[in-house]
Amino acid sequence: MQQLNFNKNRRKPVIKPKLGTGADNIEETGFMEKERKAWLYIHRILSHVTEDDIKAYIQNKLGFGTVKIEVQELQFERRKGELKSLLVKVPLEKKEQIYGSAFWPRNVGFQRFNQVL
Repeated sequence: MQQLNFNKNRRKPVIKPKLGTGADNIEETGFMEKERKAWLYIHRILSHVTEDDIKAYIQNKLGFGTVKIEVQELQFERRKGELKSLLVKVPLEKKEQIYGSAFWPRNVGFQRFNQVL
C-alpha cells in the first residue's frame, strides 16, 4: 500500500506595524503624528441629500459638536439613480458611536470601509 503525504499550506505571519509612543515636543522634532480615522461606508442615501447634510447630521449628535468630519460622495458607473453612497471619516475615538445601528436613520446602510481609493 502506498503512503500519501499531504503538505499543509502555511499562512504567512501577519506583521503588525510598529507605532511610536514617545512624547517628543513638536517644536524640537519638526514633525508630528497624523490623526487616525475611522472610515465608514454609508449607502441607501437619497440622491437629494448632500455631503453637508450628512456632516450636519453627525455634528448634531451628542459628542460630535467640534469634531472634524470628512464626507465624500462615491461615484459608481453602473449604479446611477435615486440612491447614492458616501464615505465618512471621523476620529478613531468616535468609532464605537458611529458604527452603532442606533446612530443612523432607519434603512440607511452602513459598514466599515476597507477599500483603496
